[in-house]
Amino acid sequence: SSGINAEKAKEAVRFMARLNGVELHEGLEVKCFEGEDLGELWVLFSSKYIKETILLSVIYFGNILIFLSLILFLPMAFNSEFCGGDGAVPEHKCKKLSQQSLLKTAIVISATIKGLLTAHGLSHITGRVPMLRLFAAATLLSCLLLYKCYSQDVTFMLLFVIKFAASGLNILVWIIILENYPTSVRTTASGFVNFWGKIGGVVGVIGVYALFYVSPYLVVTMYVVASLMSFVGAVLFTKETRDLEIADVTEE
Repeated sequence: SSGINAEKAKEAVRFMARLNGVELHEGLEVKCFEGEDLGELWVLFSSKYIKETILLSVIYFGNILIFLSLILFLPMAFNSEFCGGDGAVPEHKCKKLSQQSLLKTAIVISATIKGLLTAHGLSHITGRVPMLRLFAAATLLSCLLLYKCYSQDVTFMLLFVIKFAASGLNILVWIIILENYPTSVRTTASGFVNFWGKIGGVVGVIGVYALFYVSPYLVVTMYVVASLMSFVGAVLFTKETRDLEIADVTEE
């Protein structure tokens, strides 16, 4: 049975190689891992991966807090004519979402795909770390500028930039996760970092609804703190993963 599986594995690898225009050595061997720490959580906290595991979790927590809570915040903000943290406290009442507010929300949400494509493309040119820091810095700066009410148009543009930058930062974290960890723990690493992201998302959504009608200033402060966490994590993250060769299993 193991021999049959090995042959199937070889054929699958050769098929993928042909798709990529690569020739494999005829003496290709398939190794069945036995006694390996496959998917063990503790591997993420070994000396080789602990720094990246912690920093990626911090970055993703702050990133998803903003990324997901904006879905709730945008219609609330546009429908109440939100204009920065120092603007008037909106009245808490149920009313229909106007067509103009819906259009503005849709335009800001469209920044998601723009941010994903831009970050992905630029990271192949400059590397992952520079773009990670750039998009984290752009998110932080935009959130800080949101404290002051300049005008409705400026607030709209700032929210667009925040969504754009947060989306770019999001895809960069996932690219780095896939490139940083070996096959044996990659799924575990993805799940662990995503766990902290989901917690950030829950905190962000609850925070927006609980704080917006008390003071928009508090919502902006929450976004600034979250973006600052991501920025600090991005600055401390120094491992460039572009073109990094990784093993199938951990090597200690």
